[in-house]
Amino acid sequence: MTNRPTLAITMGDAAGVGPEVCLMLLREAAVVIPSAQPVIFGDVHLLRRVARQTGLPLPGEEAVHHIDSLPEAEEIVPGKVDATCGQASYDYLTRAIEAALNGEIDAIVTAPINKEAMRAAGISYPGHTEVLPALA
Repeated sequence: MTNRPTLAITMGDAAGVGPEVCLMLLREAAVVIPSAQPVIFGDVHLLRRVARQTGLPLPGEEAVHHIDSLPEAEEIVPGKVDATCGQASYDYLTRAIEAALNGEIDAIVTAPINKEAMRAAGISYPGHTEVLPALA
């Protein structure tokens, strides 16, 4: 068995398509990214909710690096701009960057964020593109 690189997938905005995209990616990981081991940096509680709502399979706990930034995942309203979701998407990204810098993961892929939600959370970076070079 070969040692496959670990690929962090940041969940993006919890009220957006990111959680569903992450679940679909994990379902198809053997086809989409057969040479890497994906790990979602996000909220396992929200992924469970989205899996129930969409019928997508829920990944095992080892496939999710749980970051507890959403106090009430069940209260997240899809499509609604929410400062909590903006903060959480930033937290997922910064934790993935830290893991990369510490050699725990090999690469980062980002799901969509909501820039308006990030601004509502008081985050000064406009998006992923600006956060990555500032912190890495």
